[in-house]
Amino acid sequence: MSKKKKHIGLYIIAACAVVGGVGKATNSNFITVAGIILGAIRAIYEFWKLVSPRDKVLRVEGWLHKIFGTGTGEARSSGLTFNPGSNNDKFKRIVLAYTKEQIENRNALITAPDIFKMDFGLKPIFKPGGPEDCKEEAWERVYKNQFSAITGKSGSGKSFEMIKRVKYACDELDASYSEHGYLKDAKIPLFVDLKSMDSDLTIDWIAEYISKSAAGSGNKGLDSKSIKAMIEAKEVIFYFDGLDEVAIGYREQYVDEILKLANWTGVHIGCRDEIWEDILYKYIQDHDQRPALYYFKELSTDDILEIIKKSDYTSEEKSKIEILVRKNDKLRENLSRSIILNLFLILYNRLTPVEKKDLETAEGEKALEILWRNYEDFIFWKKLPADKDILQIRTYCVWLAKIMKQEPFFIESIQPRWILNVDKDYIIQPAKILQKFYYLVTRVFAAVVIGFSLSCIISVPGLFLSNSILGGIIVSVIAGIYNREEENSRLSLRTRNFLFIAAMLGALILFCGFYQGISIPRSPKGNPITFFSIEEIGPGVLLGIGLSAMLSYRIILEKEKKKYILPVESFRFDWPHAIRYGISCGLIAGIIVGAIALVLKQQGALFLDKWLEPFITSLSYKYRGTNSPGVSMWIAIFAFAFLVSAFVVSVLIISIAGRYNDPKESDKRTRFNYGIYASLKQAFIHAAWTVGVVALLYIFLLTKFNIGTWPKLGWTTLGVGLLSFLWYGGMEAFNHVLLRVTLYIRGIAPLFYGPWVKMNEQMGLITPTGYKMNFYHTTLATYYSNYSLSDDRRTNIKRRKTDVVAYWGVFILILGMLTLPFVLRYGYKIYWTSPGMGVNVSGDAVTKKNDSVYLIKKNGKLKFMTGGSIFVGSYVGFVNPGGTDKGFMGMPMGEGYNVPYLARFRHGALLYRLRSDSGAWSSFGYADTTKPFPVKTGDSLQLAINDREWQNDAGWYTLNLTSCDSCRN
Repeated sequence: MSKKKKHIGLYIIAACAVVGGVGKATNSNFITVAGIILGAIRAIYEFWKLVSPRDKVLRVEGWLHKIFGTGTGEARSSGLTFNPGSNNDKFKRIVLAYTKEQIENRNALITAPDIFKMDFGLKPIFKPGGPEDCKEEAWERVYKNQFSAITGKSGSGKSFEMIKRVKYACDELDASYSEHGYLKDAKIPLFVDLKSMDSDLTIDWIAEYISKSAAGSGNKGLDSKSIKAMIEAKEVIFYFDGLDEVAIGYREQYVDEILKLANWTGVHIGCRDEIWEDILYKYIQDHDQRPALYYFKELSTDDILEIIKKSDYTSEEKSKIEILVRKNDKLRENLSRSIILNLFLILYNRLTPVEKKDLETAEGEKALEILWRNYEDFIFWKKLPADKDILQIRTYCVWLAKIMKQEPFFIESIQPRWILNVDKDYIIQPAKILQKFYYLVTRVFAAVVIGFSLSCIISVPGLFLSNSILGGIIVSVIAGIYNREEENSRLSLRTRNFLFIAAMLGALILFCGFYQGISIPRSPKGNPITFFSIEEIGPGVLLGIGLSAMLSYRIILEKEKKKYILPVESFRFDWPHAIRYGISCGLIAGIIVGAIALVLKQQGALFLDKWLEPFITSLSYKYRGTNSPGVSMWIAIFAFAFLVSAFVVSVLIISIAGRYNDPKESDKRTRFNYGIYASLKQAFIHAAWTVGVVALLYIFLLTKFNIGTWPKLGWTTLGVGLLSFLWYGGMEAFNHVLLRVTLYIRGIAPLFYGPWVKMNEQMGLITPTGYKMNFYHTTLATYYSNYSLSDDRRTNIKRRKTDVVAYWGVFILILGMLTLPFVLRYGYKIYWTSPGMGVNVSGDAVTKKNDSVYLIKKNGKLKFMTGGSIFVGSYVGFVNPGGTDKGFMGMPMGEGYNVPYLARFRHGALLYRLRSDSGAWSSFGYADTTKPFPVKTGDSLQLAINDREWQNDAGWYTLNLTSCDSCRN
């Protein structure tokens, strides 16, 4: 893939903003002004590109490219501007090489002497069409501008004829290039397989199809924009095969687009005759550009017998074959298709006497079953390595055919609907419970990773482990309700999507906030319910917002695409989607969080009274010179929730990580795993970019505003990087791997899909269809899909009994994780119940007087050794005996949470003071930084932990007190 990013301009804007900030931090007006001006210019230019016509943008970027040797956006991505007759030889040769490879691969498979040899020298019946070029039967002379249709029955040789014509065009271009040394005026053939397409046919789609197909086969340099430019310059000839297999709802649109293309270039269509008659009658008969028709009729009995006479069999064998053909009308009907005749002539000597006898009376499907079964055995014996499990390979083919029918498939075709059950009568049914179980597990897993990432940003890793599991369950339930089919819904799609986002966000905020409040205790002061912590609602609310922002749009897209696992190229998150989705999330989040903040304020929550309100007031005073009135705090809270949600969803993801760009190159080893490998690649790339930019922004905040710490920098960038990784393909990759393992355990699909597909392609069972795969012929797919699962001798179908174990195992794990915080709180009582329980004191120098006071045993010097850590609440997390002055998300802690007379010390610090029997208390000091100091027998040593809300503290500090007479101060 090109190293140059489509949205590099946005990176420049972010970089200029950072430059301006650095200049501000270093008091360098020149740097500040330069950064702001450059960023503004770039921002204005990007906005102009967004609203200006594409041709004007291309002209300007071409001009910039000439002046500065560089460019941005579309013009630079291709570096090409095609005009009719222009000399773009290099790119044309790359496209020609791609087409030749596609055709040569198919031709090699079709004409392999040990598999098929379909060229029987058949002549089509010709019927002229409308335009002048469509009246010429000798297509070799007019194919560059001819509009033609190649039709016939299934298996009559249509696709082979199409491939033969494309190969002819490629050979002619090779000869022309050898003679002239350029392809200046030549049209390049593009072969497009339309099998089971279910999206609109457009020039953009064709360009993307060619680009992705080329990347999947290892061809480099075929980016979709250059291909589109070449098509628009009328430098191509189209060969569309399989129009009959396009989904019915899209056929009219396909025909309309093909008719438009046929107005200015050669267009050749492959289609079964019965479907073509319907298309001709419905969509084409009233158009002037009706195509020439090359009809390959079925082989007559005389044709079949003539071909048999030309075969390599002995006279005696030919005589027996002739008798068999004449005797069975149904068999003769099958043999009228050239592909079946190929099978028959290759396999006749391998048929057993019983099978030959069966062929005398076999009906159509039965005869095909005999032939394909023998072909399968023959090709396995001839092509398959000795160490391969034939039963398992055949089993996978059976499952694939039963699931996909005759549809093309590729790695992302694997979906949860593939999770099937085989009952005692070997009847296949969807495993609805297991499918829902899979949805639950994947969404809980995604929620746990998101929760871990957010906990790294907010306070400490692992903070939301149990809460995120609850969030994943909520997401799964609401998504399940949303994904149910709506019949005759009166609500528009946009309204339903908005309501879904509101329901998802509201439920997650309420449930995750409530769970956080009951699972982690806080000081009972100001709390009307002793077991519920109002203070702890805040982190749970942020978790709910994060889960909704990451998952709700994805679930909407899954429903629109009708797929659960989407490769990253299907996940379009452009500016219109981002802004609309971001504003929706921001408004809902602002309203809900603002309402919760109002309740918390009325309850006297310390988080608002002692930290947020003073923090906002100090910022207001610093930058406005006035204290912020009370109403401004409510506005600030709403704006904070709105801006965080809207900014993260609609700006940060696009600006920092960039909109997804289709990969243009791929290694041949990833050919069949194209989408998933591309998703992982994009996930790593965008995560790296995000981490880099966020690290720069964090350093700026750290140095300018004293917000954060250097260790927090590492945790924050890790959390943001994980979120970006999940967003840009990581989530799909995890879901895909989990599904692959599930299917493998159930015996439905191979664990390593790519090698299995490649091996089947080499055996002539599966053939490439663009960047997808398909069974070699529809009759082969039908044979496999009708396979008798009770025939255990030829398959390895097993009824799996792992479901119950999986259900109960995951259920117990989830239940255990949800109850763990309560077990720790009420069972193990890890939270303090009195002020002095947070320190384990040891050593021979003191004796305990009460929970916080110790008596010195003898005169001398006392040495402190501290260790351990305690959890002082979700806003801060774990601290060591030295305490911290950083709280929520690394922001300044303030003094509101400290013991009033210890306010000047760091929060959570282990402090001490010493008093002799006759003297006053000395001032407090940090126990972890104290040097050995002199003491007298009977002195009182008082310990304290600087946290006014000690009830929610968990864990222990350790303090070892030893006599050290020889120590130096």
